[in-house]
Amino acid sequence: MKILFISHDASRTGAPILLRNFIKWLHQNTEHKGTLILRIGGILETDFNKLTNTHIFYPKWYNHYPTIIKRLLNRSGWYKQRLNHYHNELLRKLKKENFDLIYSNTIVNTDVLEFLKTLHIPVITHIRELETTINHYGGRQLIEKLNSQTTKFIADSYSVKVNLIGKHKIAKDKISVVHEYVEIPERLPETSVKERIRQKHNIPEDTFIVGASGGGLWRKGYDLFIQTAIATCNQPNHQNTYFIWVGDFKEKDEVQLRYDIEKSGLEDKILFVGTQKEPLNYFSLFDVFILASREEPFGIVGMEAALFNTPIICFEKAGGMPEFVGNDCGLTIPYLNIPKVVEAINFFKENPQKREEMGNNARNKVLKEHSLETKSKEILNIIENFQ
Repeated sequence: MKILFISHDASRTGAPILLRNFIKWLHQNTEHKGTLILRIGGILETDFNKLTNTHIFYPKWYNHYPTIIKRLLNRSGWYKQRLNHYHNELLRKLKKENFDLIYSNTIVNTDVLEFLKTLHIPVITHIRELETTINHYGGRQLIEKLNSQTTKFIADSYSVKVNLIGKHKIAKDKISVVHEYVEIPERLPETSVKERIRQKHNIPEDTFIVGASGGGLWRKGYDLFIQTAIATCNQPNHQNTYFIWVGDFKEKDEVQLRYDIEKSGLEDKILFVGTQKEPLNYFSLFDVFILASREEPFGIVGMEAALFNTPIICFEKAGGMPEFVGNDCGLTIPYLNIPKVVEAINFFKENPQKREEMGNNARNKVLKEHSLETKSKEILNIIENFQ
């Protein structure tokens, strides 16, 4: 089978990383062949180029100019003519490939799918987005168009499937659910790595560390994490409790979040350490992991934390993480109920045996049910049985 993959970009973020890993697994374990279209490029272009023949839908010269310059060039017709010529040549090359299937990796690729409609081949769209992200990219009209372009949907959680059915009237038999996975590292960080991080941030050895991770988006709940940290640290039994967030922020957002931390007088205990090349090094320190998101389709960072036998705290009605946590891998808290999150932290700190039990359950669930091998086979089954 020849598959034409589409990724919205090549950034070092969830969806492109997951697609890169799936294409690699597919080529190593099957006879299926894949070609890739990147809607726009990014840092993972080199990785994709090593794996498969890769095309850029909006080439670098198209995205080079500021929007106002693009508008002026479009008025002259030259810019549009050049892009049309580029696309015509790309389509000519793709038609020669005789693809059997298009696999689109997010909701953002409707323009690419429109471009490819003359290939007249079925389309699988993998949905990794919930409603605030859908609204950001076009809302109901976007999904209506995507539904007309798509033959089969894969949702990365039941929460995503329910949203597509309830909010967007997608037929339930058009949607299959395949939960997300994590790459299982061959080796976990050594003790010396943990010691270096503790020394870098002046974290004492006997501390209880609550971790979180995510980009600087409102839906990721970094403000809720700060509120939880302040409320917890102000209790008398938490002198040795530290909070660490792994992930980057826009400068204006970082100014705001650090304002609250400074006013609380807890700069030494509430640490925002930025994006890390090896985030698992930090995850290895965590005693408890909070997925603070208001909305999260599934929550890969939670499963990465679980690799270290770490229980997870998350919000109900906030996406797919409760589907993983269940009753035995952590605690699910009523939506945005900060006092209940503080209670959950207290529970795990005061009950190390329960923390160990749930942490072990979480790790075992990742290893058994959420590996690249397991989930790639599920996606492959959908692809191979697709009519």
